[in-house]
Amino acid sequence: MNHQQLTIVGRVGRDPEVRYAKSGEPIVSFSVAVSETWNKAGEKQERTTWFNCTAFGNTAKVARDYVKKGTLLLIVGRIQTDEWTDKDGNQKKGWKVIVDRLQLGPKPSGEGRPAAPRREDAPTSPEGAPKTRENGWTPTDDDVPF
Repeated sequence: MNHQQLTIVGRVGRDPEVRYAKSGEPIVSFSVAVSETWNKAGEKQERTTWFNCTAFGNTAKVARDYVKKGTLLLIVGRIQTDEWTDKDGNQKKGWKVIVDRLQLGPKPSGEGRPAAPRREDAPTSPEGAPKTRENGWTPTDDDVPF
């Protein structure tokens, strides 16, 4: 069995680009920067790696509606090679991340994300409070990006 999985935690570098398949489903592309720092001989070093990401289906809908430049994301996906012809007619090869899942990070103070729509059919306890998961965490509208 073969398997590949990539996990990225970083900030979105530009507002997502949205296009639509013939079926009407969104395809969302964006870049994510992952920075790392370390000390070398007492001097701070920093390196940023950029990942081009593409999301499809429901994941693309979440990205389209909630992701913007600067958003902190946790992405789980897989690497796919990509080939294209540049504006000068040269064949190019690279790779991109196909996003299988994404999780929005905490919103910076002073900024808000649109509130999630209230689901009237959400499971509730007899008292009307949301059910609590096994680990004691109770989801709120701000925790769910859809």
